[in-house]
Amino acid sequence: MICVEFLEKVKVVVVIPSRGEPDVLTAVESLYASNLTGINIMIILVFNASESDSPKIKKQNANTFQEIRVSSKWKTDHIQLHAILENQIPDKKAGVGLSRKLGMDIASQILTDNGNHDGIIICFDADCLAPKGYVEDIYQEIHSQKLDLAAINYQHQTSGLSEHQKIGIWQYELFLRYYSLSLKRSGYPFWHQTIGSCMAVSAGIYRKMGGMNERKAGEDFYFMHKLMPVCHSGTIYKVINQLSPRISDRVPFGTGKAMDAWSQNKTGTLYTYHPDIFNDLKLFLNGLYDTKSIDVWLNIGKDKMKRNLVNNYFITTGSWNIIQAIFHNTTSDYEFRKRFFQWFNGFKVLKFVHWARDNFYMNLPVVATVAELLNTDHIPNNHNSNQSVEPLLNKIREEERR
Repeated sequence: MICVEFLEKVKVVVVIPSRGEPDVLTAVESLYASNLTGINIMIILVFNASESDSPKIKKQNANTFQEIRVSSKWKTDHIQLHAILENQIPDKKAGVGLSRKLGMDIASQILTDNGNHDGIIICFDADCLAPKGYVEDIYQEIHSQKLDLAAINYQHQTSGLSEHQKIGIWQYELFLRYYSLSLKRSGYPFWHQTIGSCMAVSAGIYRKMGGMNERKAGEDFYFMHKLMPVCHSGTIYKVINQLSPRISDRVPFGTGKAMDAWSQNKTGTLYTYHPDIFNDLKLFLNGLYDTKSIDVWLNIGKDKMKRNLVNNYFITTGSWNIIQAIFHNTTSDYEFRKRFFQWFNGFKVLKFVHWARDNFYMNLPVVATVAELLNTDHIPNNHNSNQSVEPLLNKIREEERR
């Protein structure tokens, strides 16, 4: 039981969902070791399993839950651990979205009930590792940048991996960073990474916006893109969350699924979206930003710029009627742009990108595509070489921070 006096001083709550994770306490220990300055931190560990999950998963949850309950090591002056056991969640609702929501709802209540609406909720995963100062640096960066919502910088662990596995996880990270950097360069304002274990939000905004969704997968993407258009968001680069590169089939996409596919990849090549998709998006958005009057831009978009891919997409999908309605229901260009981007959210952008891929631009090898994007002197031909991929990954990590 955590005492009221400690709860009243909590500044940050870290939420970790765990489903049959044998090494989750390693992740927790890394957070304890990271606490350098002594701010009060609470960790909420949500052990979860569905009704149909195996006895092995439920036993692992129960055993670790009991291990926490009987140990006094987790109760310190400035950081304490609270565990929740939900081992019989209905199959229809069970998943990472609900698990995050259970922990984040409790975190929000603890912080806001004590009047700490600026307190921070940090999402973490059971297979992540936190560096020194991780929580404090996030807390300080959010307040210094006046952020309501933050994506947190990351990289994937490579210790113990074979050369083939390293190439795979590096190419996957290239894929992730290429997409966000391409959006950023296009002028799309909500380009930040949406990784569930690498996000943080103020308790007040979390509650105001209705909290986390209960999706079985993609909960992070939908959560962040719901908040980004209506609050101050950014990326924190000062800290780096160490993500696991392990294979997993728990969700239909993400790192685990990508590494599973890579393990069966005989070509040694991962593919990504064609850069001309983002070039067309940039051309479209330049018109939105540069035109002195939005009504002129709308007329150009409908009648004179049909060769632009984004315009074609809006015409094909009937979206120009929606855009016109937004225009007629706003009183200024600023308000129109604000409402437009609330409508043209991250999910709609991704749908456009996939439409363009399926109808116009075929995917390209990610290594060569990123090398061209970054204007490197040498575009590597050997995608199976550490010497080709790792320097390119380091360069795009640096470029994203600019």
